[in-house]
Amino acid sequence: MSGISAVHGRAPQITVAEVDRYREAKVREARLSAGEINKTLIRLGQILDVAEERELIVRNPLRVNPRRRKLKASKPRAVWLDRAEQIEALLGAARELDAEARGDRKHVGRSAILATFIFAGLRIEELCNLRWRDVDLATGRLNVGESKTDAGRRYVDLLPPLREELATHKVGARASAGTDYVFATRDGRRPAKNNLRPRVFNAALKRANENLERDGLVPLPDGLTPHKLRHSYASLLIALGEDPVRVMGQLGHTDPAFSMRVYGHAMQRDPEEKAHLRALVEGTDWARMGTNGAETRTEGLPDSAP
Repeated sequence: MSGISAVHGRAPQITVAEVDRYREAKVREARLSAGEINKTLIRLGQILDVAEERELIVRNPLRVNPRRRKLKASKPRAVWLDRAEQIEALLGAARELDAEARGDRKHVGRSAILATFIFAGLRIEELCNLRWRDVDLATGRLNVGESKTDAGRRYVDLLPPLREELATHKVGARASAGTDYVFATRDGRRPAKNNLRPRVFNAALKRANENLERDGLVPLPDGLTPHKLRHSYASLLIALGEDPVRVMGQLGHTDPAFSMRVYGHAMQRDPEEKAHLRALVEGTDWARMGTNGAETRTEGLPDSAP
């Protein structure tokens, strides 16, 4: 590992002092966060554990007061979309990109992808694995059959905006047989999460912020990711009156801590914003549109056509 020396290549020269010098050098470089530096120390410790087992070194210096070796990493700031106008801004941007897409990019379904993150709380891998046989538009249920945990394999109730988006997306899909991927690539293959992030999520986020800035509104929160939209989904369910246990099941969690944190945040929301979120999800009332936060009456769900 760069920054840690050894005399004649002998591991015993990697001492506690050497580890501390390495850590301090990385801090001075200011290229890695405290958490990232700690990850390099963890990996070094694992390597040196093996060296100690093989008696190549007398002791692993990373195991000498390990808490002192690590830097204090700041806790990640909670980031999610918590207001109806924020969700509308992101979905609206995705619809714009769908409408502007070239003919060979019309299949992407950016608004349907963003709606699936926001209104179903899927992890990005779960979304990539989704096939049309998993989407029951008739009964309004989505089957997450491939997930990283047993709890992750679950049924998710389709909220009205998502049901509308997926129905529209299916009509325009190149292939919609049961085994076809819902968000298939142009040649019908499984979408890659490393493509979805920059080409769909980041592009919609950039457009949404451009629109908000143009209208003199506050941009969407920094640090927003597809995964953090799961928090938004949980917040929506609570706005609809769902209890934390129900939210936990829809998210595919076994630990209620996350749902309880979201529940605590949601309880601090003012009644007016709760009404906005319910209207957004149910499509039966009004949603805020325009540049001044005014209330505009609607006759059903927001237009989702690409």
